Amino acid sequence: MVRSHACVCAHTTRAWAQAVARFLASPFSNGSVPISRILQYHVVLGDSRTTADWKDGDSIATQAGGEGIKVIKPAVGSIPVRLQGTRNLGPCTIVNANNRAGLGLMHIIDCVLIPNTGREDCVGLNWWC
Repeated sequence: MVRSHACVCAHTTRAWAQAVARFLASPFSNGSVPISRILQYHVVLGDSRTTADWKDGDSIATQAGGEGIKVIKPAVGSIPVRLQGTRNLGPCTIVNANNRAGLGLMHIIDCVLIPNTGREDCVGLNWWC
């Protein structure tokens, strides 16, 4: 376990561009999920762990509060570790893990994690809702 101040799941530039384009085209782009909350959902303060320390099904608490990010980790094999946000249609894959960044760790992911909004009327309609 690495003791650090923060762990950041940083999405690629391409993933952010795709997410922003999808958000702007969404009928729910009325601020139902503030951008600041989405970014906070990618930050874990305190005791960060490397992907080797995670177990399948772990829930990682984030700065956004609410439900954490779910870890999907294969028991054996070369399949990479994936992270599931509460409103994502599918999991994000960690494409580059355990990068030291100052006093923390950074994991590069291939999509933007979306937190729960608490709006049950949005379930299954749109991942930005």
